[in-house]
Amino acid sequence: MMVKSGVREHIMTMNDMAAKLKGMDMEISEGFLVHFIMTSLPMEYGPFKINYNTQKEKWTMSELTSMCVQEEERLKVERIDYAHLTSINLGKRKSQGDGKTKKKMNFSNIDASKLGNSGTKDIATEPKGPKCRFCKEDGHVMKECDGFKAWLLRVMNKFPKFQNNLFIFP
Repeated sequence: MMVKSGVREHIMTMNDMAAKLKGMDMEISEGFLVHFIMTSLPMEYGPFKINYNTQKEKWTMSELTSMCVQEEERLKVERIDYAHLTSINLGKRKSQGDGKTKKKMNFSNIDASKLGNSGTKDIATEPKGPKCRFCKEDGHVMKECDGFKAWLLRVMNKFPKFQNNLFIFP
């Protein structure tokens, strides 16, 4: 069913298709057409379909049209309106990897005499090699870190060691 056109238009187009089939000597009974229209309704009409199926009497096309229009109006009243909000945070810039925020360096408060004799040295110190992710020191990586190796040995000693008792017979 097309949601934008409404349930009345949907029922009328289905009724017109049934009339065209009747013109080609392929008549569809009104009860079958009502059942076919009920099955073509969207999921929002689920309780409405259950209510129809529990009744003993079957509806005609005009009754179906009026009941479906009433149900459509009820669904419009109960529908929750949503407002989608998107925003852009311009306050802080995030760094690439660690999720910590970067601060902008303020160069206006720096005294030129503290820079040394050249006066053109970089304020930020450059790293002296790779940085360890365990102890956060420059110059080595985590697999070469003595602190990480000691920690790993302590952790491995806490867990019981399993012995392999599998025997392989030729």
